[in-house]
Amino acid sequence: MGLASGISSKRSSIASIASLHSSKRKDSTSTTSSDTQETKLAAVVAHFSDPALVIPCNEEEAALDKGYLRGWAGGYGGGTGKKAPLTDEERFWLSKQCIERYLDATKGDIPQTIQRLTDTLIWRRSYGLEALFDDPEVEEEHARGRHFYHGYDAAGHLVHYIVPSGIESKGGDQQVKHAVWFAELAPAFFKPGHGAVTLLVDFTVSTSKKPSVATARQSIYIMQNHYPNRLHNAYFRNLSPIMHTFISLTTPFMDPKTAAKLHVDRNPLEGGAIDEDNLVRDWGGKSDFTVNPAENYNELKETYNRVMPERLNRWRRLGGVVGEDEHNFFDGDVQSG
Repeated sequence: MGLASGISSKRSSIASIASLHSSKRKDSTSTTSSDTQETKLAAVVAHFSDPALVIPCNEEEAALDKGYLRGWAGGYGGGTGKKAPLTDEERFWLSKQCIERYLDATKGDIPQTIQRLTDTLIWRRSYGLEALFDDPEVEEEHARGRHFYHGYDAAGHLVHYIVPSGIESKGGDQQVKHAVWFAELAPAFFKPGHGAVTLLVDFTVSTSKKPSVATARQSIYIMQNHYPNRLHNAYFRNLSPIMHTFISLTTPFMDPKTAAKLHVDRNPLEGGAIDEDNLVRDWGGKSDFTVNPAENYNELKETYNRVMPERLNRWRRLGGVVGEDEHNFFDGDVQSG
């Protein structure tokens, strides 16, 4: 079954944070953010809008930069690491909603938010995210059928199915790369105003080798540090004893808001979290959706390669500022599955 990729025309009236840059565009003022939130957002936007701002080109260069190691307040001077200004793609990534997710993750601490965003920008430069879209290992891993998107939950969040015990993988690094690629794909399928996913993870017993705890730990580290607040809910079932213990031991160290999103052996139909017509039959729903991994891989890439450049171009036409409201450059809903 194919992945629908149509985009309907639909625009939001939510205000753009671009007004914080003395933009001449006039938008209605948001009524949901407090003055304190707007002030903090403005401070972060101002930092990353500075045309003189440069950051290390990668993590190795960052390690050479003593100024970077002192944190954002110490500046970036005095180090020997190579640095570069933000690219258009990086400024586009620094949307209003992106910054708000990091502010929420740091409980509104402005210096920590700036540091974490900087760390993520450096990590993104180091990891080579664009290369993942043509990486044969990513394509090979996707062919194992472990990951797919299908539909949305009742609140409009993209649903991401994971079957870790599919066809045996070559190793943890390949699995982690694929997980990062899937996280990068997700925004192309988000509905406006819904920047998080609902995960359904099935650890059903099979003869194949399951992901190691080390692989799980590395994936969780990346998601927590570089994709904060991208999780709406996560449902786990058929966990092995070791994975059950791993989740039990790590949950107490998680932020309470994150821990509350994890549901072990709970049916997502409970409380109407996902409508049964949108839930696949393996999870107790009525959807007959099936996925052909090879076709799905090409469809995912085609949709991403069409949708994201369109959004980038809209962002540029709006002025190309840091902190732009995503509602202003999304153009309607993208359907998954």
